[in-house]
Order: sequence, then C-alpha cells, then structure tokens
Amino acid sequence: MKFAGLRHIIRQSNFEAAREKAAWTAKLAEAWERVRFTDVGAIPVTPLLAGRPMALRAALDLAGLTPADVLLEALVGRVNTQCFLESVEVIPMMAVDEAQGSHVFAAEYVPHQTGRLGYALRISAKHYEDSLTRPSHPLIKWSSH
Repeated sequence: MKFAGLRHIIRQSNFEAAREKAAWTAKLAEAWERVRFTDVGAIPVTPLLAGRPMALRAALDLAGLTPADVLLEALVGRVNTQCFLESVEVIPMMAVDEAQGSHVFAAEYVPHQTGRLGYALRISAKHYEDSLTRPSHPLIKWSSH
C-alpha cells in the first residue's frame, strides 16, 4: 500500500516531525502580521550596465522569526511600457547581518540584458529546504519603493 510508508514516516519519533511543523506554523501565524521591510535599499541613480554587478540589500523586522524561517527573493527584470516587470529572474537573498533589531539580507545580481531594469522584493515563509519543491505557503509580503 502506498500510504503505509507515509504513515511510518509520520509516526517516527512519536510524531515529533508533525509536532515540530505545527509549532513552527503557530509561531509563524503569530508573528507574520508584524513582519515588515524596514529598508529596501537605495534605488540606483546611475545606469546599470550588462555584465556589471549590482548589489541588492534589504533589512527586515522578522518579529521574532529567524532568517531560516523566511525566504527573501529579488525579482529582477526589464520594465515594460506599462511599468510591469517582464523576463524576470528570481534571485535568492541571504541573511548577512543583524543590526538594531533588523536582519539584513543581500545578494549580487549581474544584469545580462540592457534596457530599463527594475526589481521587487518578496518575503515568504520557508519551512522546507528546497525552495523549488516545497509546498507554497499563502504568506507572502512585497516591498514597495
């Protein structure tokens, strides 16, 4: 039976994995409304050139969560005539520092295209290590410039 293996995994360690996931979900639900961007970095004032690195930085108040509890990503792409991003690349940002109660995340992006580029930042809940196969979580917040 297919589900026999799944039942065995769930029952391992007296349901410890299930209790851990439930506790994390409760912690996340309690804190999420207070999670916020405190700094989204400066908007570049000089032209960005293809092949030259661009630094991305953001600071977040995680409201008691840890950087391991969240996934911060920059969505970088060309800005079309309606001011929407297209040909978007998703760049994961890593926690690099903690200052004055905020966690600082950073990444470096090298544009491979020319033209008018823009980006948006999003933070989401992260309980699974592989961001490509993890179930999606309804909790997502977007930055605003």
